[in-house]
Amino acid sequence: MNPQEYISSGILESYVLGLATAEEVTQVQEMMSKHPEVTLEVEAIEASLLSHAALQANQPSAALRSKIIADITGTTPRIVSMDVVDTRKSHFYKYAAAASIGLFLLSAGFNYYLYRNLKEVKQEMSLLTQEKEQIATVFQVEKTRYENQLATISSAESKTVVLKGSTLSPNSIATVFWNTASHEVYINVNNLPVPPAGKQYQLWALADGQPV
Repeated sequence: MNPQEYISSGILESYVLGLATAEEVTQVQEMMSKHPEVTLEVEAIEASLLSHAALQANQPSAALRSKIIADITGTTPRIVSMDVVDTRKSHFYKYAAAASIGLFLLSAGFNYYLYRNLKEVKQEMSLLTQEKEQIATVFQVEKTRYENQLATISSAESKTVVLKGSTLSPNSIATVFWNTASHEVYINVNNLPVPPAGKQYQLWALADGQPV
């Protein structure tokens, strides 16, 4: 897997969020040591998460703080009056830190979701642009081919020969355009039955008395 494919795989986001397996962590570190662009991408993801967390940081309400603490510790927090001021402050800072970590993880997860969606949209836009360019190229080639055919057919050196059907197929008809200067030949199938499987139509002419 080349560096660009590895960057687009989503493994780097899992690595930054701490969700990667031990094997993936080793793999990411090896890729970072070999490819500077992978290291830059990891740093960009980390910067994006930190920036988003800083922008979204808000002081949680008492109810939200209690819920986060309950989700983390599995118990409902109680506020107990203490005579020692320093101990009460210590508990408060612990709870505040736990709430901050919970909010940071929530913000980081949401940012990761937005980042992945943005990357997918960019990939889809890139594919659509490539498809559009391919269609434009094919159209230009076909346009040039038809213009050349039209120039050959409509030139003064071009002769038109109408080939009518035989008694075997009286309604068949085809038109041959022959440019006597360039010796190019174009055939317009006006009305010919579909040939059987394994068979084809051939155009023959007599040149110097010999069939060609």
